[in-house]
Amino acid sequence: IYINQKQTFMLRIPRNWNQKNRNRTVSQTASAIASNIWKLSSKCLLNLENEGFDTHTIAQRLDVIQEIAAFLIHIVDRHAYKEFDEQKRLILINDISQSCANLMHSSRLEIDGESDHRKMFIEKLNIRLDEYANDSYESEGPGFAMKRSLGNNIMAIMGETDNKWIPTYIIDQEAPKLMVSFRRVLNSFVKQ
Repeated sequence: IYINQKQTFMLRIPRNWNQKNRNRTVSQTASAIASNIWKLSSKCLLNLENEGFDTHTIAQRLDVIQEIAAFLIHIVDRHAYKEFDEQKRLILINDISQSCANLMHSSRLEIDGESDHRKMFIEKLNIRLDEYANDSYESEGPGFAMKRSLGNNIMAIMGETDNKWIPTYIIDQEAPKLMVSFRRVLNSFVKQ
């Protein structure tokens, strides 16, 4: 994936299935959610860049997308915990994670060359899921500590120099906007 800096675009987020009366498998649901996670993560990165928080390489951009994707996968897990039995929830999260890992792998192949990018994505995801599990999650969505963790993780990628305001921007601006869009995705694809 190549993301142009300073680009503004409208992001179409599918909110429902084209054929509404068909039964969907958990894997189909996971694929749709993973696609939306990738789109929203990319849009969040562009918003950061448009606010002047610059990335310097495509690999760095992919690292930011990975952080946001891990955050959103955790949100799905918190949401699915209330909606699904344990087995269905595990299948959903695993399938979403694998779909996002595949997207990251194909993007990283172009930038970093041949390597096991899927495994690296899953390893980072597991670290982040453990971190976020300790943070509060309220009825409105992720708590302050979880949003701060996301901001700090993104700042670590982008560097503290000139980017010390990233956590504040994530907490105050991006996380709330991200959750508005992602809540629509969850409400339409997870509640079946």
